[in-house]
Amino acid sequence: MEYLGVREIAGFFGVEVDVHCTDGKIRKALVYSASKENECFIGPTKTVEETAEHILNSTGPSGPNIDYVMNTY
Repeated sequence: MEYLGVREIAGFFGVEVDVHCTDGKIRKALVYSASKENECFIGPTKTVEETAEHILNSTGPSGPNIDYVMNTY
């Protein structure tokens, strides 16, 4: 979790949310989000495909975003 805090330091904030899972259980999840004022904010109108392409092609201070996505589980 410390890694996520460092990775998301560029103006993102963490919010704990309830996730309703397919097994019927409700689990807590930490979701990082950016406000519209954040220069990294890409907006709510992006499709899943556009968001995935943005992640694939973006690099931040901690390295390529695709590495981050593939190694966060």
